[in-house]
Amino acid sequence: MGSPCYRRVTLVKGSHVEFAPYAISAISNPPTEEETLQYKQLRLSGLRTQPQFFGSNFEREAAFTDDAWKARLSASGKATFISSLTRKGSTREHANGVVDTLLERESGSGEQWVGTVTVLGPTFLEELYRNEELFELRNRTLYTIVGVWVEPAFRRKGMAGGLMQAALSWVREDTQHGRGDTPKVIVLRVHRSNAVAREVYLRNGFQDLAESVRNGDPNDEVWMAHDVDPSLRDAHPTGDA
Repeated sequence: MGSPCYRRVTLVKGSHVEFAPYAISAISNPPTEEETLQYKQLRLSGLRTQPQFFGSNFEREAAFTDDAWKARLSASGKATFISSLTRKGSTREHANGVVDTLLERESGSGEQWVGTVTVLGPTFLEELYRNEELFELRNRTLYTIVGVWVEPAFRRKGMAGGLMQAALSWVREDTQHGRGDTPKVIVLRVHRSNAVAREVYLRNGFQDLAESVRNGDPNDEVWMAHDVDPSLRDAHPTGDA
């Protein structure tokens, strides 16, 4: 697994508050058996909990073989990131009743995966260049974010933002899958009714695409986009968020 970026999340346990570090890291490509199992469990949890926000369903993916799950994580030109808590560690209680949990991130059973995001490179996305709603981005190198999920108990604690920033960093640094010197743009689709997700995306620099907003049904998904190069974002706005 890739080198983790550590953050802290506040969890309420009983009558005290526990400050637990969490890590954002990339799943190995190809993944280990344990990474494959952890990802499968997290993905199926999302499909079971809020199926309305996915383009797949629990019954379909629960039938996947282990090889199919591994293949999903093994393709080149993509990266999958996870946020994880570590269950093992020592605690320190302060006079005010606050408990700090001092944890070291370890591989293996000490980890609890609670969030994920996948970013797909342009080799996956040729059909996007023919999408009418994305026509204004036809001269850009398009990446897309899919499979965003954070377990409900861990939302509004910064994890989704951390995952989005990891995906953005991967796109900025990707030199293998681009289209020459054309500017990079990340696009995603989100249900209009998913206000929490839309808020996360807006906070992390995404904007609604104007064409998508005008043409969409209230029950449909809307395209959002993020110019990876900040100078391009100001010079060529992608929508009116």
